[in-house]
Amino acid sequence: MDNINTKDEIIVLGDLNARIGNDVIPGVKQKYNEAIINENGEALIDFCVRNEVRINNTYFPHKDQHKYTFNNNRGQRSMIDFILTNRVITQAQVVDVRALTSANLGTDHNLVLGKILLKCPQQKRKHPQFIEKYNLESLTTESTKLLYKSRVTNKLKEIDLKPEWGVEENWQSTAKCIKEAAEEAIGKRKINVNATNHTKPWFCQEVKELSESKRKCYLTYKSAPLE
Repeated sequence: MDNINTKDEIIVLGDLNARIGNDVIPGVKQKYNEAIINENGEALIDFCVRNEVRINNTYFPHKDQHKYTFNNNRGQRSMIDFILTNRVITQAQVVDVRALTSANLGTDHNLVLGKILLKCPQQKRKHPQFIEKYNLESLTTESTKLLYKSRVTNKLKEIDLKPEWGVEENWQSTAKCIKEAAEEAIGKRKINVNATNHTKPWFCQEVKELSESKRKCYLTYKSAPLE
């Protein structure tokens, strides 16, 4: 912190193992927190006072399930994961901080969500630019695969490749058959190459099933009585 310009916007976040109590310290923390305080908590408060840093979790009157950031199957819970900001980021810019109990992390810690309004330069939207693309996604179905294979086979039988044409001429004839078969079997669609891509091609059916299996195992662990 000593090496950072005090005029810069600073965000510190993480598992600090600090229990900071619910006493109000103006400009540092508010009362929406647990009452317990420990040595790490005292050190964190001292750090925040000296560096003019705000502990944003304590400013929002959420239900307990959205305040506590740590829960285990022993019934223990605490607020030890924090989002801190310096005073260059005003209190009005911090819209919300809460724990998300619905996020499946496979850990005793909850995901902490912070909504902070930062002054970012506006990005100019690019003009739409459309290109045609084959519907390759449709080849994942067996019926479309068979149709495409049949069309390609029939069209290749119709052409008469000649050795004297050379490699390029024969390839052009073959490529024409492949393209025509693709247009007939799977078709084309227009896509905007300048559009923002929100798809996640890696999140396939296999990953979905593994994620669901992991979620069920974690819920079983959380609900299991302590032996």
